[in-house]
Amino acid sequence: MSTTPKHADFEVENHGTIFLIRPTSEAGEDHFAQLDPWQHTFFGRSLCVEHRFIAEVVERLSESYTIAQP
Repeated sequence: MSTTPKHADFEVENHGTIFLIRPTSEAGEDHFAQLDPWQHTFFGRSLCVEHRFIAEVVERLSESYTIAQP
């Protein structure tokens, strides 16, 4: 489910070959806190995702959370 950034749990930013997924709610931050940092790459508070995987990651996140996309 896509929504506006004000009401979303995550925001997706496109930076060419890398996408950043930034938590924008407490639920989003809690979800990222559960991720294993050895198996995920973070840039600050944002999860880094290669362009070839972003559709699947957003699809899976949107099953439980709201996602804001530009």
